[in-house]
Amino acid sequence: FAYINEIAKTIDFYHTSASGNQVETIYLAGGGAKLAGIVNAVQEITNIPTEIIDPFRNLIIPEKKFDLEYIRDIAPLAGVAVGLALRKDRIK
Repeated sequence: FAYINEIAKTIDFYHTSASGNQVETIYLAGGGAKLAGIVNAVQEITNIPTEIIDPFRNLIIPEKKFDLEYIRDIAPLAGVAVGLALRKDRIK
C-alpha cells in the first residue's frame, strides 16, 4: 500500500494550509476500498478513523427483490451511480 503514504502527505499538506481545519474521517470508495486490510492500513499510517463508504446505508432495500450480500459487496463501487440516481434535479 505504498500510495497510503501519498494520502498521508496530502492530509498533512491540507492540515498545514487549511486554517486549522482537520480531517476527521477518511472515506474510501471504489475498487481499491475492497483491498484486504486497506482500512486498517490507512488508519495506522494517518491516525485518522477510516471507513468504506456505503451509499446504500440510509436506503431501504427490499430483501425479496435484491441480494443484500451483493449490494454490500458493490457498495464501494456504487457511490456515483447512487448519487446520480438520487439527484433532485434529474434531467428529464
